[in-house]
Amino acid sequence: FTFITHGTEDEFIQVLKLLFTSETTIERRIRFKTLYIRLHPSLSIKKMQNLIFLLKRDSRYKICKINFINNKAESFAETLYKTKFCIFGDSSLINIALSLEMNVISFRTSYTYKPPIQKIYLKKKNLLFF
Repeated sequence: FTFITHGTEDEFIQVLKLLFTSETTIERRIRFKTLYIRLHPSLSIKKMQNLIFLLKRDSRYKICKINFINNKAESFAETLYKTKFCIFGDSSLINIALSLEMNVISFRTSYTYKPPIQKIYLKKKNLLFF
């Protein structure tokens, strides 16, 4: 499982909260695995680690092991091909993953806007909405 972030802290924390809410289908599948996170370049790894630390202290969330991907050592394409499931919130990069037939999990993080998925991909069998 790899979470490919958008450029906001709010989206980052919302996706993690949705992902690790107790007893969701995804949470049960990822519980004993590692979640890889590819941060948007505008996000600070230290700040995101602090947010994760705070989430771990909240008993409502069961956080698995998390590893951050080094964006300088691994291209976006390599990240996509190394994972079985790509997780997205608001990032339009979701369309690239869908065009490459990757398994995609989309978390809706805004009640105002729909996920930035192009219409041609909305009925793909490799796309799950949460």
